[in-house]
Amino acid sequence: MNGARLRALREDARITIKEFADKAGYTADYVSGIELGKHDTAGMPFARRAAEILGSELGQPVTVDDITDGVIPRRPYGSKKPAAPGTQEGAA
Repeated sequence: MNGARLRALREDARITIKEFADKAGYTADYVSGIELGKHDTAGMPFARRAAEILGSELGQPVTVDDITDGVIPRRPYGSKKPAAPGTQEGAA
């Protein structure tokens, strides 16, 4: 994830971190961490939602590649996928 590019696009769209985070369904702290390079774990769902929001705000298409520099966001190696709602982790 290119946090500096995300921030530049967000600022071009003239929306605050709080406004962007609310629209995206994430916390402002999380978005700020991505923009500052503290979190590099933002996955594809975040990238897709960010592109959708920024494209809408800017009135022009914004792609995932515009935000990620063409690098597909993935969860860090070894991280576990969250359990589906209503299920218990490890239940068969």
